[in-house]
Amino acid sequence: MANHRGHPGKLPPGTAAMLADFARYEWYGERSGIGPEQAWGMLSTLLPLSRSDPAGLTAALAWEVAPQGGWSAYGASRAVAELLGLGFEGDDAKAVLDGGIRFLRQNGVPPLRVRGYEWSRWVDTGGDVNNWLPTIPPPPPERSGLRELAPGEVRHVATLTADRDSNTVHVCRDDSGAYLALIDARYSDEDPTRYGGTMPGYDPNCDNCMKCGTCRGADVVRRTRLDRGNAYYVDETCPTCRGVGGKSAAGNRNHR
Repeated sequence: MANHRGHPGKLPPGTAAMLADFARYEWYGERSGIGPEQAWGMLSTLLPLSRSDPAGLTAALAWEVAPQGGWSAYGASRAVAELLGLGFEGDDAKAVLDGGIRFLRQNGVPPLRVRGYEWSRWVDTGGDVNNWLPTIPPPPPERSGLRELAPGEVRHVATLTADRDSNTVHVCRDDSGAYLALIDARYSDEDPTRYGGTMPGYDPNCDNCMKCGTCRGADVVRRTRLDRGNAYYVDETCPTCRGVGGKSAAGNRNHR
């Protein structure tokens, strides 16, 4: 396959699939089933090309991987950032980054989970928080088919992901006529027992609040990063608890 500069494709065989797995590790951490050494072993297959011909790497990714979309496109975007650094310029690098941004938008990722350099690119191309996710106007009340909730009635609103153990959100109406959000979720990453109910905020001093199984209540996780072949560590907001540190569980709570 030739890239758009007319040179033979330079990527190792299976690069698109490898980058898809790397992207899943970047997003889910070790919950993806991939460990850090395995993830960086994947990325190291592109290290020689990133050193000998960085522009050629971005050109090949822009032509061979980014158009495929999905996890592969996001993995290509993250690979450029890790191997070449955030300051690497060029139309191909921007095309790869745009492919990663497209993946985030198509999958409904909220702005708070978008990395700073990704958001800067989005704003530079005319985007803002209002058009990050496409909005669908609600139908007129007479066409919606929805009826008012009766007191005590519970209605399913959303299942957050396609995972089998995904959190689900319901809404109910209490006897006073107020509406409440009900969350059905696992107790923790280690305990798959489901808990359904209104959830107060996490309090690290509460005996019945659960520390996040990923960050152990630290709010952040340490990641290994590569910059032009040099490894270093950064602390990132925990992707599991979103920097909260944990969540409340069943039982009496001593929140103060």
